[in-house]
Amino acid sequence: MCMICDGNKVVVIDRKKKDGPGITFPGGHVELQSSDEGEVWWEEVDKLPNLNLLLDMNDMIRVFVEDELIEFFYYQSGDRWIYDLK
Repeated sequence: MCMICDGNKVVVIDRKKKDGPGITFPGGHVELQSSDEGEVWWEEVDKLPNLNLLLDMNDMIRVFVEDELIEFFYYQSGDRWIYDLK
């Protein structure tokens, strides 16, 4: 996953997948264009909290904007997936 910035704007995608719909940063193979996967556009960082964000997106944003955070990762605990910030 990456956060592509231009001033105070970032590229986001509104994912249409049933297993994880919502607005997030692009990841994987990035072509920076809308497709069947979802709509892609530039959005102001301070407007992101007002959007229909993917479940853990607020904490992902924190990793990119807060100097004391450098890592966002998932780990498995029994049958559950949990994420943590460092």
